[in-house]
Amino acid sequence: MEIITLRKANDIRSELGTRLNNPVFPTSVSISAFDLAEGQSASELVLDKVEKARSNVLVSLDQYLRMSDILLDLRQKVGAANSKVMAGQSLNDILAEIASIDVRIRLIRTLAEADVVGAVDSAARRLDLAARKLQSPESTMTSDRPVVLSAITPDVADGLKQQIVGLKRDRARLDDRRIAINSQVTIEIADGDYEFLQGLGVV
Repeated sequence: MEIITLRKANDIRSELGTRLNNPVFPTSVSISAFDLAEGQSASELVLDKVEKARSNVLVSLDQYLRMSDILLDLRQKVGAANSKVMAGQSLNDILAEIASIDVRIRLIRTLAEADVVGAVDSAARRLDLAARKLQSPESTMTSDRPVVLSAITPDVADGLKQQIVGLKRDRARLDDRRIAINSQVTIEIADGDYEFLQGLGVV
């Protein structure tokens, strides 16, 4: 058995996933008159080339199916390893916390990046002027453009930005923990599978 870290296992999983999502099968064969050997008939040539191409396609399919089996095995082993508790936390717990922090950052950033309330005095003057015009006996106003203000005051925006800074600090701490666990926890992969992956250039 070959022993690999979770980090290496995740790299292998990623590479296998990419290859399995984009399979390349040599399904066509190119034949020209220059391929004919002395004394060989065109039908013999065609049959020979098609047979070799068919064989290559089946070998490719077998390789992809084996990659799929190895990927399943890795996913199961990584899933089990992610559930192992180290220093009070499993990798799954850490990943869940990171996902929660990412959601919180997105939500808070939406408000932190919103327009901050403008000059309240100028808005109040504008409303006061419009109200006086409406109350005037000569007023012909039938509508008024409303004054739109942001509900986010500068102190609220600053507080939100500080929350984001704190959440990013927490996320960095969790990332460090995740990386440490990925480097420490190991899983086993069968020697034959490891050699197969080496032959494909995956490891």
